[in-house]
Amino acid sequence: MTRAWRSLALASALLLSGCGTILNLGDHPQAMGGVRFDANEMTHGGPCSAAPLFCMDMPFSLALDLALLPFTAIYEIANPKPPPPPSVPDPNPR
Repeated sequence: MTRAWRSLALASALLLSGCGTILNLGDHPQAMGGVRFDANEMTHGGPCSAAPLFCMDMPFSLALDLALLPFTAIYEIANPKPPPPPSVPDPNPR
């Protein structure tokens, strides 16, 4: 029985380790991006959503996001996103 509990604990630790924050640390990390990712996946996940897993992951992502906040904030200030291209009006309005 203890082996099953160990396996469950290991699987939980791997699955609930702030995955949203780890995924946020790509090309353009955002401040609190892990929590944003988890919230987005919970609300727009689709019909086979893993919302309970993202809900359980959110406190861990929050803790990691808060620990990384000084670094992500400095990155966002130093590397702002480019503005979106201007929209072109439709030449053939209906």
